[in-house]
Formats: sequence, C-alpha cells, structure tokens
Amino acid sequence: MYNSQLHTLLLRTPLSAEDRHNVMTVFEVLPKARQCYILENWETCAARLIAEKQKLTKKQEKHLIEVLGSLNTMLDTAIAQEKEKKEEKRKKQERIKQELASVANYDSIRKMQQIRNAAKSIH
Repeated sequence: MYNSQLHTLLLRTPLSAEDRHNVMTVFEVLPKARQCYILENWETCAARLIAEKQKLTKKQEKHLIEVLGSLNTMLDTAIAQEKEKKEEKRKKQERIKQELASVANYDSIRKMQQIRNAAKSIH
C-alpha cells in the first residue's frame, strides 16, 4: 500500500524517473513509522526533497561551469604553446636557410677567388 501511494505522490512531483526510483528505494528500507510520517506529511517532505534536489543541481551546474572554464583555460594555454612551438620551428628553419645561403655564398666567393688566382698564374 505504501509503495503504490508513494509512487502516486512521486508522479506528481517534478523529480526525474531516476530520482523517483531512488526515493522509492530509500523509502522501502525506512522503518514503518518513518514511512507513515512521510506519507502523512508528504507536502512538506516533497517540498524539502525538491528544494534539496534543486540546490544539488545548482551546485552541480556551478561545478560544471568551473570545470568547463578550467578546461577552456587549459585549451587556450595548449593552443598558445603549440603556436609558440610552430613559430620557434619556423624561426629555426629560417636561420638554417640563411646559414645555408651564407655558406653557399661563401663557397661561391671562394671558387671565384680560386678561378681568378688560377687565371693570374696562367698569365
């Protein structure tokens, strides 16, 4: 009797199916006197239950927002670090290109001097 009465009362609340199931499970293990008290004072008990659920939901939402904020910060940091690494790699490649160009230019100048020296020694 109690379970069907509680079930009917729970269906009138804005609680989710999972929450109603949890209330039913807890209700079943309560002493009969406590069960009677809850059914006799249902409006008060239901109001407290709903208020506690809303508080919990708000805390969970707040926590979720904080976690998402932290994840967003970590993601921004990772993106910035990745950009920095790419920029460093680009700068390093540019330095290597410049060094190779300098070496090639130096080799060209040396070869020209060798050719000039060889040409002078022939004359």
